[in-house]
Amino acid sequence: MKSIIQSLHTLNELDVQLQTIRKDLDRIPKQLAEKEEEPRLIKDQIERRKAEVMRLKAEADGFDLELKSGMEALKRYASQMNVLRTSKEFETVRRQMEAQRNWNKDNEDKALTLMTQADEMQKEVEALIAKLAGVEQALTVERERVGQEVGELNRQKAEWDTQRATLA
Repeated sequence: MKSIIQSLHTLNELDVQLQTIRKDLDRIPKQLAEKEEEPRLIKDQIERRKAEVMRLKAEADGFDLELKSGMEALKRYASQMNVLRTSKEFETVRRQMEAQRNWNKDNEDKALTLMTQADEMQKEVEALIAKLAGVEQALTVERERVGQEVGELNRQKAEWDTQRATLA
């Protein structure tokens, strides 16, 4: 009778251990899948930031083109100054030139601001790329560790299944 009770007790312990292993075999891949989500999120951030950098640079290029156009207008006003006959005409062209200079300065400031923002965002992209490399390297190590752990759990499960079958 004692041997039957001892066998049942051993069977119960094996069942508990097998249940723990099954839970671990379910839990570990889910945890790995959660960790694999982080690189995808970082890649999404990188792509969004790259698109924003491109948008900022394109907008800055637009202001640069407007600035070049304004510089051409200033050249035209300067050439008109040589052929003016009255002080009223001269004063009108001078005011137009001053307004054009202010407009050019505003466009230059906007272009510089946008380029500064683009440079800062590019630095963020580079930092995210470095972070992504670190996360992917850590994830590779984690995958290897999980693979080994799952292999060990499967080995233990097979061993205990065999012991259980023998006892049963």
